[in-house]
Amino acid sequence: MVHMSREDLLKLGRSSSLHLTEDEIPLLMNNLQTVLSYAAALKDMAETYAGLAMPKNSNVMRDDKAIPTPAEPLLAEAPQREDNYFVVPVILKQ
Repeated sequence: MVHMSREDLLKLGRSSSLHLTEDEIPLLMNNLQTVLSYAAALKDMAETYAGLAMPKNSNVMRDDKAIPTPAEPLLAEAPQREDNYFVVPVILKQ
């Protein structure tokens, strides 16, 4: 199981602009440890099975091509716009 210390959680909260209460800390620590453990298990599994059943084809994805599209139909659907831009709320204050 992955261990996350209280200090790690508080640091993560500060960097995420979260204000955690004392009641939220144990619950959030438990939830994050569960998620991190699951991610670690997936990583281990990916390393264990790396190379198995890999397709023999290379670059099977299509080319990424830009298609010119007029902006006006999309901008007409926007709840708020300024000239040719969407107006969106500020989410980061730094």
